[in-house]
Amino acid sequence: KWNPQIICPLGVSQIIKKFGGQKIEEIDWWQTTSFKDLEIKAMPANHFSSRGLFDRDTSQWAGFIISGLKHKIYFVGDTGYSDVFKTIGEKEGPIDLSLIPIGAYMPKWFMGPIHVSPEEAVQIHLDIQSKKSVAMHFGTFPLADDNPARAQKELKEALKTNGIPGTTFHIPVEGENYLLN
Repeated sequence: KWNPQIICPLGVSQIIKKFGGQKIEEIDWWQTTSFKDLEIKAMPANHFSSRGLFDRDTSQWAGFIISGLKHKIYFVGDTGYSDVFKTIGEKEGPIDLSLIPIGAYMPKWFMGPIHVSPEEAVQIHLDIQSKKSVAMHFGTFPLADDNPARAQKELKEALKTNGIPGTTFHIPVEGENYLLN
């Protein structure tokens, strides 16, 4: 109905077209495009891709950095931890606001490669030099052996261990609105 401009990682446009998307631009990791006054850059993420039985890893998984005239926001996306976040911090930091996942990380042996724990989320916050972060990817529905309370508790502990004030890494309450200055 609205025919929005969609910017997605490589290989994802074929899926979006099946649902009626028309104005689609695919970008590779580290590639930049623009939309109105914004610059959008696809960032590496550690996750498999699959939307069917026979398409495992035929498309990219990505996060996005959205830069305006004054600020830079990083949607880290659904990812496991790796040293790529140190590289992102070196190339793109500091970041004004980051949306970092904290859930679906247990059991670690199975979920670790594709989802970050709260402790790893804090490490991403540090690696990318985020001025302020918001926790995401937790609490909506059960996806793994951890639970919303555990992820939040462990995030608070990891922030304290690293000397990071809780006001720097916000845990939103589902359904509430927030104004970020």
